[in-house]
Amino acid sequence: MNLIDKGLASKDIAGILAISINTVSRHRQEILGKLQVRNSIEACRIAKDLNLI
Repeated sequence: MNLIDKGLASKDIAGILAISINTVSRHRQEILGKLQVRNSIEACRIAKDLNLI
């Protein structure tokens, strides 16, 4: 979430974490689903409200 909040693309996040872009995309979609939001901006807002980031 920290990297998403910084505005990094999935490709960049994958490079930093040394994982597949598909893994990043899957995790991003799972986060959106669990938070019941439609996009990463909303997810970051909720994460900040919950003091997760």
